[in-house]
Amino acid sequence: MPLPPLLGLHHVTAMASDVQATYQLMTQVLGLRLIKQTVNQDQLDTYHFYFTDDVGTPGTDLTFFFFPHQKSAVRGTNLIAKISFRVPNDDALLQWADRLAASGIESSRVTQFGDAGLEFNDADAQVYQLISDRYETSPARSQPWTHSSVPLDMAIKGLGPITINVINADRLAFVLTDMLGCHLLATDGSKQLFALGIGGHSQQVILATKPEPLTQAGFGMVHHVAFITEDLTSLQQWTTALAKFNLPHSGIVNRFYFQSDYFRPGPQLLFEIATKGPGFFQDEPEDTAGQHLILPPFLTSQREQILANLPTFEEGDVK
Repeated sequence: MPLPPLLGLHHVTAMASDVQATYQLMTQVLGLRLIKQTVNQDQLDTYHFYFTDDVGTPGTDLTFFFFPHQKSAVRGTNLIAKISFRVPNDDALLQWADRLAASGIESSRVTQFGDAGLEFNDADAQVYQLISDRYETSPARSQPWTHSSVPLDMAIKGLGPITINVINADRLAFVLTDMLGCHLLATDGSKQLFALGIGGHSQQVILATKPEPLTQAGFGMVHHVAFITEDLTSLQQWTTALAKFNLPHSGIVNRFYFQSDYFRPGPQLLFEIATKGPGFFQDEPEDTAGQHLILPPFLTSQREQILANLPTFEEGDVK
């Protein structure tokens, strides 16, 4: 029986050094909604913040861990090297260049497999790219944050292609095509463009061959990338398949807002397959989601201890 198709990018999780600065960049500059304040379920003294569109649509999530006492990453190879967001068209990129400059952020125009983009870094040297989605034919799935100061005609639509630097592209290409169901769309020198489904920007992965020293983990880099599967039944099928592929994997993990299975497709790289739901509004109202720290039910008894070990975050700054 064929595996259920992976539907695109679910979320990207990165590591950052400063919770307040990250909040300001994501919400006040990029116009994303902080839809969930919670903690890393595997390290309870670490915030886990989810930034999404207005309703937490899968494929719009950029999430962050803020590990205490973590060092800065030393970027090299075997690294998810670039996070990208889709914006409506080329004109939006011009508007974004002005908006970023007004916030003191330098950006540069780039072209990637024929698509115009705008690249910039945050204070941790994390690399971002805004990519023009003008040729995208699939219907828009996201709903821009209603309280964003970003005009609708330039608002971020969701995640775009992720770029992964690798020593050996052949191994990871095999995982993408023969295991995950991607197909090769294009090659440009040392870069290969793979896609799921119809191949829109929200379904794309770029492999870049980089014969460099391995990345040393730290803040300013991506922790993992997740792909969408429809529901728990389809995730269970993927869990069975990962075992047959002899890929070490976590087994199904209940993240409360979705369920997941994690696996390593290569050294230092972490992939996740995650269900669409149940979503972010089962434990707080939609209109006030993200304004306070929320813990999943299995952690609520530890709330006071968890709060005592978390760094300061000004909840009053949350809109």
